[in-house]
Amino acid sequence: MSKIQTVQYIPVTQLIPTQMVKQGFWEVISESAPFTWGDADHTLIPAYVLGHHIESHQDCLADSGINHRRTDRLLRKLRDLDETFVDMEN
Repeated sequence: MSKIQTVQYIPVTQLIPTQMVKQGFWEVISESAPFTWGDADHTLIPAYVLGHHIESHQDCLADSGINHRRTDRLLRKLRDLDETFVDMEN
């Protein structure tokens, strides 16, 4: 029998500010994302994976009106979470 493992996770809705969502955050981040969300596979991902992906899209986020300071704050949060998982469906 396999050993049951537990993980810590945080819902993505607790991380991404509403203002960023309104400014097109998900449209930008969905480009070539190494994860999916909403009734799909790979929806529970390590915070650092989400952070790396956001970091690689900072210029595109800025082009959509999301300033670098807001993105930097989010990236700091994700770095602090490190190995904690992010639930991309909630």
